[in-house]
Amino acid sequence: MEPLFPDYFLVPHKKEYITHPEKRQTKKCILCSIRDRDISSYEVFRGNGIIIILNLYPYTSGHGLIFPERHVSEYGELSLQEVIEINKKILQYMRLLEIAQRPKGFNVGFNQGREAGGSIDHLHFHVVPRYPRELNFIDLIGKTRVLLEPLDQTLAELKKHLEVFNEDPFQSKLVE
Repeated sequence: MEPLFPDYFLVPHKKEYITHPEKRQTKKCILCSIRDRDISSYEVFRGNGIIIILNLYPYTSGHGLIFPERHVSEYGELSLQEVIEINKKILQYMRLLEIAQRPKGFNVGFNQGREAGGSIDHLHFHVVPRYPRELNFIDLIGKTRVLLEPLDQTLAELKKHLEVFNEDPFQSKLVE
């Protein structure tokens, strides 16, 4: 039986980025270039060795990438402090999205290695907010993702609520 949405995650304009790295604005790792501010990005937050940006090829509005400033390729290369900080930032970013966009769910994860779907050799985590009825006619028939607003508008809305990064996301979840 053929799947109902065979091309749901198809992002054809990303193929050029993956298959022709020589055409990118920089020769070094794209996330290191963002870290060093060699290229522009839709940066949401930077602090404690972690950077959060909006994905240029989002599946939904607010789809963020969270990555350590230090270039590492594998999860096992992270220090304990980096693991803690990344998980704090994942929780804080989810809270930020809950306040600003009110999603009803999230997909959170990472792809380690090209064979696992990774297209960037700098460990990064995806946080994808999910919404009721996010599929519509264009998504299904036109096989094209529809975003509700341009990335700069999403970024502006998220930046209104950056106080969440001052909160300890583990505090209320600790069991005594």
